[in-house]
Amino acid sequence: MSKTKITVNTKIKYINSSNYQKHFTLDDRIKIQKIISEHRDNNGKLTIMLKDVGNMLSNDPSTISKEVKLHRLFKAHSNDKRLGAYNSICSKYKECKKNAYNEYHPHMLLKNYCKCIDKCKDYEEYVCPHLKNFPWVCNGCPKANGCYLNKYYYYGDCANKDYKLTLSESREGINLTADEFKELNHTISNYVKAGQPIYHIFKSHDLPVSERTIYNYVEKGYLDAKNIDLRRKVSYKKRYQHKTDKTILRKIKQGRTYEDYQEYIKLNSDASIVEMDTVISADGSNKVLLTFHFVKYHFQLAYILDSKEVINITACINTLCNQIGLENFKKLFEVILTDNGTEFSDPESIEFEPETGEIRSHVFFCHPYASREKGHCEKNHEYIRYILPKGTSFDFLTQDMCDLMMSHINSTKRPSVNGSPYDFMALAYGTEVLDLMNIKKIDSNMVILLPRLLTK
Repeated sequence: MSKTKITVNTKIKYINSSNYQKHFTLDDRIKIQKIISEHRDNNGKLTIMLKDVGNMLSNDPSTISKEVKLHRLFKAHSNDKRLGAYNSICSKYKECKKNAYNEYHPHMLLKNYCKCIDKCKDYEEYVCPHLKNFPWVCNGCPKANGCYLNKYYYYGDCANKDYKLTLSESREGINLTADEFKELNHTISNYVKAGQPIYHIFKSHDLPVSERTIYNYVEKGYLDAKNIDLRRKVSYKKRYQHKTDKTILRKIKQGRTYEDYQEYIKLNSDASIVEMDTVISADGSNKVLLTFHFVKYHFQLAYILDSKEVINITACINTLCNQIGLENFKKLFEVILTDNGTEFSDPESIEFEPETGEIRSHVFFCHPYASREKGHCEKNHEYIRYILPKGTSFDFLTQDMCDLMMSHINSTKRPSVNGSPYDFMALAYGTEVLDLMNIKKIDSNMVILLPRLLTK
C-alpha cells in the first residue's frame, strides 16, 4: 500500500496575519534592528532563528530577511596596518607562499611585504561567516569594534528613509504604454496648438491621466506642446523662490522632517531631545555660537566656531562626542531638532560616529520659517543676549569664556525646573558628565548675567 505524502503550508499563519502584504513601518524596522542587536552570543552568532523573528513580528521570515539584506549599510574595512587589515582580509592569507619580487628583499613573503589587495592578482576577500546568512549584518556583534573585515549594518531609521526614497522614485516618470502616450501626446499637442485650454481638452476627451498630470507633462517637456503654447502660462509672473543656499534641500530632509520627528517621539517618549541652533555675531565677524538646548532640563551648551560652515559644525560635534564619550553622547543627544540653515545640511555626519559608523543620534528638521517648533532654544538665547547683546562681535570669545557664560546661565534658577538647570541636569546624569562638558556650578549669589562677566 503506497503512502500519501501530506504537505502543510507553513506560511498559512502569515497569510492570515494582519501584516500580510503590508509595507514595513518605521516602528517595524526599529524592532528588527533591536531584535538583531540584542540576540547575539559571545561569538556574534544569532541566538534565535529567522522563523522566530517572523513570529515576533507576525510576518513572513523571508520578507524580514530580504528587508535587512536590501537596506543594510556597507562599512569598509579598517586601514590600520597594525591589524594587518590590508592583508588578513584575503581568504588565502594563511596558506599564501608568494614571494615579493624585490631586488633588496628577494625572499620576503608577499603578505609580509606589501598590501595584498593592491598587489596580488589572486587576492580574494574573506567574508565573515555571519554575513553569509541571516541576519546578514554586524549589529550587536561583540567582536565588531575590533574586527578588520568589511562590515554591514542595519539601522531602522536609515532603512525607512531608503524605502521612502525608493517608493517615491518608483512613482516618477510616465505610467503609460508607448501607444497610449503617443495617442495622448497627439491629442493634447494638436488641440493646445489650436489655442484650446488644457481644461477644455481634458473635459472634451476621455484621457487616461488627470488634468494636473497633463500640466506636469508639459512642464517637464514630455509632450510636443510646450509652456510657450499655453496662453495663460506665459503671462504669469514667475513666483518668488527662496535661494537654494538659504535652506536645506528637500532630498536631505527625507525621513528627517518635523512629522518624522513627531512620529519618533510618539514611539520613544523617553528620548532625550536637544534643540540645536546658531547665534550670529555682529556684522563683519564670521564667528558664531553653536548652541544645544536640552528641552527637558532647560540646560544649554554653547561652542564658539570660526564660521557657520558644515565642516565646523561636524568638527564641533565630533569633539564633543569624544569629550564626553560615545555612550554619554548617545544618551544625551538621542534626538537633535534643528532649523533649515545650510550649516546643518549634512545630518549624516552628525548622526554617525565617524570611526565606527555607529549611529549616535537622530537629526530632524523644523518646517521652514517655523522657529516656534524649537522655541525652547530660541527662548533660552535671551540669556546669552544678556551677556552678549545684539551687535556684539564674537571675535574676542574663547571656548573658556563660553563655558563660563553657560555655567552662569545654567546656574540661574528658573520656575520651570523648580531650581536651576544645572541642578536638574546633575540630578538626571550626575555632575561627572557636566564636568566633562566644562560646565560648573555657580553659587546663586555669584551669578552674573551682564556683559561685564566676560570683560573683567
